[in-house]
Amino acid sequence: VLWGAVVANSSERGIRTAGNSSPHMIWDGFCVSNNVSDGFNLWTDTTVQNCWIISNNIAGSTLGCGIVVSGATATNTVVRWNRIEGNGPAPDSGNSNTNLTHGMYISGANSRIYGNLVLNNPGHGINYFSQSSGSYQWNTHIYENIKAGNNVKAGIGVAGAEVDYTSGGINPGTNYVYNNTILDGLFIWYGTCYVSNNIILPSTSDPGNPLYVYGSYPPTVVGNYNFGTNSVLDNGTPGSMTAGSGTVVSNISRLYLHPGASSHRYWLTSTSPCLSRASGAYFTENWFGRATGTVSVPKRDIGAHDYRYQLEVDQRDLSSIRNGPWLLPPLPYNINSTLVSS
Repeated sequence: VLWGAVVANSSERGIRTAGNSSPHMIWDGFCVSNNVSDGFNLWTDTTVQNCWIISNNIAGSTLGCGIVVSGATATNTVVRWNRIEGNGPAPDSGNSNTNLTHGMYISGANSRIYGNLVLNNPGHGINYFSQSSGSYQWNTHIYENIKAGNNVKAGIGVAGAEVDYTSGGINPGTNYVYNNTILDGLFIWYGTCYVSNNIILPSTSDPGNPLYVYGSYPPTVVGNYNFGTNSVLDNGTPGSMTAGSGTVVSNISRLYLHPGASSHRYWLTSTSPCLSRASGAYFTENWFGRATGTVSVPKRDIGAHDYRYQLEVDQRDLSSIRNGPWLLPPLPYNINSTLVSS
């Protein structure tokens, strides 16, 4: 039963594994809530999927996050199809830990973070970051996530090296951010990052910068086919992403249903400027464990999900947990071919 196993009200972390002695574990379908510190605190080569991770560390008495996977040997982490929301103290609480409590804090090479709905965590929603000596921040893919309401930091933060604050980072590598709907900014440190097919809007705390790069030791950012409302998708510092020929700049009023965004219906409308503007990358679009087919299909539209008429006419309030997006209506796919026309 989805979320039938509940781990709640612990005086420390909700679920914790003991270092390298516990790799190759899959955590599937848990509800992890109201724990004093992290919801999950895991080590290496682990998967968290189909979980609801909510209201951990809300007092801000620790640096607890929704999910933490860290350590010098962390690698091959998979975080997919989860709803992660409200972990950490409120952004306006004045708590000194607010900017360090994230929806997830993931370290290590070769990780995959996809298909998650990450809402209202005060720090980064997704923070790919490491200060562990000897760690490698390489070849991680962050895609098909919807990010909103993470207001103190950015929706997604990517550090492409072990962060030392005194150089260009240790062991810099290359990572990938694509096919996301990011309603609260993208922050990139060190290394090289490929950024494509994303909706990138600024957070309320930094309305001028949908994309912010760490200026002291700037990364190399290669980007195209992204949507934003600002005329330039960067903050003008060295290393910022130059908008490619496929970049779309338009007014937010045409992007979502009204008042759909306030009800967590972050779908494209039939008049969205994001339609038919993505690059031709292939993707599986397997969201909240709901496979849409057994074949990959061409990506058509910018953002986490392509436009579908069935979603445009959906009137549910998805901010209510019982109406959550894991109850999506049937999607218009033919598993033996490609997208079925609406």
